[in-house]
Amino acid sequence: MSLSASFFAQLGVQPWRLKPEFAMPVSAALGDSVQTSQVAESVPGGSMAAEASDGEAVAAAGLQRFLWVEPGLTAAGERAQTLVANAFAAFGVAPQNWQWLDPSTLPDDDAQFDCLERLIDFGPDLALCTDLAHPFVQELAEGVMVEPVPPASQMLAAPLQKKALYQQWLAWTERD
Repeated sequence: MSLSASFFAQLGVQPWRLKPEFAMPVSAALGDSVQTSQVAESVPGGSMAAEASDGEAVAAAGLQRFLWVEPGLTAAGERAQTLVANAFAAFGVAPQNWQWLDPSTLPDDDAQFDCLERLIDFGPDLALCTDLAHPFVQELAEGVMVEPVPPASQMLAAPLQKKALYQQWLAWTERD
């Protein structure tokens, strides 16, 4: 399984580049039996157009609408919210087909109930939740498929968490 360079670019991860002084001619590295076009596809950064067309829109086939539920996302700030938006864009999900929600901003049971009603109207197929023990998430899990994901703040601090989320997404797309 390979990860799309365009996905990492949308998340703000800088692409790996080979320093020119370390470059080796293709014919010397692989011999004459391998064609140059095959090498360009296998070398990181060799064929960005091919990678972008393969992995640009990886939206899950049977899943159409998504919900990101993260307690504390509002307090985490704009960078964390932008990361969530970039992740959905990298997954190929249109902006009108996903929403994020911070249940810690809902002050009481009435507000939670109203929010659940609005979410039922939105009709998410999958809720990506960072805290499965949160009472709101437990209520939500009664009517929507819920999957655990790392919090946006962790993904900002540790880029490998972004990779883990992308690999989870690929597993969901294969499953559905």
